[in-house]
Amino acid sequence: MPRSHQSRRPSRGLPLIPIKPVVAFDLDGTLVDSVLDLARALNAALVEVGLPPHPEETVRRFVGNGAQMLVERGVGGADVDVAQVLALFRAHYERDLVGATRPFDGVDTLLRDLEPHAVLAVATNKPGIFARPLIEALLPGRFAAIVGPDDAGGLKPDPCVLKQVESLTGGAVCCFVGDSAVDVETARIFGVPSIGVTWGLRPQEARAADVVVDAASELLPAILRLLSAAPSAHRRRGL
Repeated sequence: MPRSHQSRRPSRGLPLIPIKPVVAFDLDGTLVDSVLDLARALNAALVEVGLPPHPEETVRRFVGNGAQMLVERGVGGADVDVAQVLALFRAHYERDLVGATRPFDGVDTLLRDLEPHAVLAVATNKPGIFARPLIEALLPGRFAAIVGPDDAGGLKPDPCVLKQVESLTGGAVCCFVGDSAVDVETARIFGVPSIGVTWGLRPQEARAADVVVDAASELLPAILRLLSAAPSAHRRRGL
């Protein structure tokens, strides 16, 4: 049976307690601009193994499919040990997660204003071991769950990431907010509406989403419209 907003019964004979719907967000390119720190860490790793660094705008095109793919794209087929470069990248990045990374304009206000209406979560292809301290530093206390591929056992668009969000929050994801084709496809496979933000890494890809917004100020009303829609709009799948 398709599910929408779930309810929880605390004990026999007591009324059902409604659980707020869950709004899930991508991280890099949606909530935070992290490209410069990712580029610095990747380039430091590449230089250590004798490869040339990439311009920041080139690294921007590499981001979005997890750390392994970021490094593979950075290496570009060179005859080096990719596992070694990945380990170097992780070490450099862990040392300076938030050197230049900042939330996009209006994101913190959006999250504050959305909290009374929904449970907030992050579903990212950034490893959770990096995502959690980064969010704690920049957007502390906003999210009930922060899930990366190392937590869920797979990368978006595999729906396991959003399934893990539901497992951790106890609620139903009603929409997924992201900035790329990967995020749009994740929402499609999972069976919830996608909201594409055009300020991120891949604005043209974001325009394929069910709802498109160009500024953080537009995101709150877009999400609230989805929350007020019929339950069938919140969950079109049967899992």
